[in-house]
Amino acid sequence: MIYFNKIEQLVCVLPDAGCSSGDDMGAVRLSDDVLGELEQICERRQFNLGETITVKGEKHKSMFFILTGWVQIRFLDNRSESSSLRVGERAILGEMGFLSGENAVATAVAVSPVTALELDREALDRLEARKPQAAAEFSDYLVNTIDGRLRS
Repeated sequence: MIYFNKIEQLVCVLPDAGCSSGDDMGAVRLSDDVLGELEQICERRQFNLGETITVKGEKHKSMFFILTGWVQIRFLDNRSESSSLRVGERAILGEMGFLSGENAVATAVAVSPVTALELDREALDRLEARKPQAAAEFSDYLVNTIDGRLRS
């Protein structure tokens, strides 16, 4: 996991690794070639309307790449919902907690039926072993996504 260890090191030194409430959430697109590779090695998950995908404060051993549908990201404080945003096709969820080992910073709930790819460490290892160039591109995608979110 050469590429992904470098990203984990980057995430661990960021001052505030939470997502912003900007409506583009970084606006970085993953190529169709890399997406095709991910579809071959990752578990495809279905979430029903209203189903919770991630929970703020919990540790998650995977991240999700949304293929279809819409997800509401809710940033909650101790008293009430402080802000939220919607993301859809080709958005990634849970990457900050997954890469940093920290608890999730938001709760993600399906606001329509959602199909997503679940990416865990084993899937990333398989991608790197199988297609190193695709792993490098996915690594760049994650870095650019995180950078875009922190800047928005």
